[in-house]
Amino acid sequence: MSDKVRYFQWLSLDRKGEIMIFDKIVIEDGIVFICFKDGSRINEEFVANINVKDVTGKLMAEIDNPKNGWNFEEQWVGREEEVWELNGDGISVCVQPFVEGRKTFKLIPPTPTAPSKSNFGVIEQKTITPNETILNDTIVGQTSPNVVSQPAANMQDPVYIMISKSKKIDQIVEMELSVSLPSVSLFNVIAESFENGDEKLLEYIIQDIDVTSIKNAIKDSLRVMYTGENKISVES
Repeated sequence: MSDKVRYFQWLSLDRKGEIMIFDKIVIEDGIVFICFKDGSRINEEFVANINVKDVTGKLMAEIDNPKNGWNFEEQWVGREEEVWELNGDGISVCVQPFVEGRKTFKLIPPTPTAPSKSNFGVIEQKTITPNETILNDTIVGQTSPNVVSQPAANMQDPVYIMISKSKKIDQIVEMELSVSLPSVSLFNVIAESFENGDEKLLEYIIQDIDVTSIKNAIKDSLRVMYTGENKISVES
């Protein structure tokens, strides 16, 4: 384990601005968690690297040291101050009532620090398999690609020839697809904390869906439609 102390700062939610000290990295159900000395942790997908200025969709960022962290400039959206004016009779009347508006924060990034070796970015790019281990904050071991190759169509196969020449009718096929989803509470937090956060979250979920899983789900639905047999397809 490296002797260098690593710091992470909350950029949103109730702990905004709070600085955490890195403890270790753990993997549960294929998800990489960054753990801190106070016992809390966060999914590494929501953490930005050092010197990254665009923290859209991130809840936390790694910083070089506590004296060089992110600052938060308070801003009000839609706020209107109360305005009073004298009317024709010389009486002071309110012509613009007070509108509180909504308080937001502009994130001001830290001063860029000299590049240093950081395994945080490496962790983000890895596909974790059960046979892998973590050494010195770095994921090591044999990784497996998340893509299953599909056999090319045999144009000489009589089955393929019959299908290609047959008349086809557009039909609606219902299917069930198993997708790893974040909790509803996290969805609500992101939707409320970030502009277009809900749309971005959904896009990120879709990006992680393997095309092979979709094809197998469609295959299962087609089998049920044609034969009534509910046989689950297994990726090979």
